[in-house]
Amino acid sequence: MSKIRSVASIQAAIAVAVAINFNEQFAAAQAAEVLVDGEVYQVRDGIQGGTVDGLLLGQQVGEDGKTRYKFQVGSGFDQKIITCGAGRVVVETADGVKVQTTAQVAAAQKANEAKIERLQAELAIAEERENLQVGAEYNIKVGRGETRRVVTATLLGIGETEVGRRFKFIFGHEFETELAVIGAEHIVWDDADVADEVAEGSDLLAD
Repeated sequence: MSKIRSVASIQAAIAVAVAINFNEQFAAAQAAEVLVDGEVYQVRDGIQGGTVDGLLLGQQVGEDGKTRYKFQVGSGFDQKIITCGAGRVVVETADGVKVQTTAQVAAAQKANEAKIERLQAELAIAEERENLQVGAEYNIKVGRGETRRVVTATLLGIGETEVGRRFKFIFGHEFETELAVIGAEHIVWDDADVADEVAEGSDLLAD
């Protein structure tokens, strides 16, 4: 099972994803796909691999709205014609950065939107899980290695530290009573958590 991330870390990931400017990327991709007949461009060679110089002989927009290009590459007996889509034409900025095609930008935007949806769903769960009630009982993971176990503990308090939100619990009875300060990832929320192997790198602190 994946580690439960903190509310703050999820919010930061959402902010990064939302900040991506796909409009600028689309504009750059559209400009790169406006090729001029008679000019030479770098074209990916599907047979030999890598790229070759190709003289653009012509271009045509298909019924699907996508442009197809016809290039003449090579010289003498080795000359050949390559017909391809924008994905095989390599266009770079003045800084030498390869410009993505509009199809690639659209795919990246769709993937980013799906990522934001997943993060927002994860955020809702994380907010619910971090909103614990002092005085209530929870199942938590304590110990390390062979002594790692799940116990029922009472939440004493919640604090913000340099490494994120931490929860202080008390568990055990009489002389066996112990304290544990843990992160949200060590709180057991369902049966799958109980059966789950303990993640490496525990930040458990026991007094």
